Amino acid sequence: MQKRRKITIVGPESTGKSALANYLSEKLNGCLVDEAARKYIDNLKRPYIEEDLLAIARLQQSEEEKCSAEKGKPFIICDTNLLVIKIWSLHKYQRCHPWIETTLKK
Repeated sequence: MQKRRKITIVGPESTGKSALANYLSEKLNGCLVDEAARKYIDNLKRPYIEEDLLAIARLQQSEEEKCSAEKGKPFIICDTNLLVIKIWSLHKYQRCHPWIETTLKK
């Protein structure tokens, strides 16, 4: 079985990552993985805290794994990934959860 290629869009907020991910997904017949953080934070009834980043990272990874299991799509197109979550965590909290670090190394 041929391994699917993964394309991840990274960059600062409001630069068109989601639009580009959607476009690539359509043009390449790819499985789209939306940014988990957006949905997660939109559903919070409070300001997010550092611990939420781990929940977001796990949700993001889970959505990528679901796409990986989907048949008939040659590409996985990710609106973001764990690297972006790690960078944000380091920027905002000066540390990153070990699960994110370990999962990124895999």
